[in-house]
Amino acid sequence: MAGQIDRLIAVTQLPNVRFGIVPSGIDLPAPAQHGFWLFDDGLLYIEVLHTELTTRDADDVQLYRDYLAALWTADAEGEDARATLLRVQSDLAQTG
Repeated sequence: MAGQIDRLIAVTQLPNVRFGIVPSGIDLPAPAQHGFWLFDDGLLYIEVLHTELTTRDADDVQLYRDYLAALWTADAEGEDARATLLRVQSDLAQTG
């Protein structure tokens, strides 16, 4: 896990990546239900328990863009996210 945390810390510095962490204890503006990926060209990939879906339907893509925008309001980004990762990294180092 220490290697993964180290890599995530590096990712927070990349100019082409938006990285956020939802802190524990935060009430989300929308429930986190399943994984999904939004690509710049209007492609949406959704992965649920029993199947996966790929679509370019504009209404579906917009629904998930709005959902993602709501989730971004609850996250810690930038230096806040980096500080969280540094705390986790320190805790891992102390527990060995």
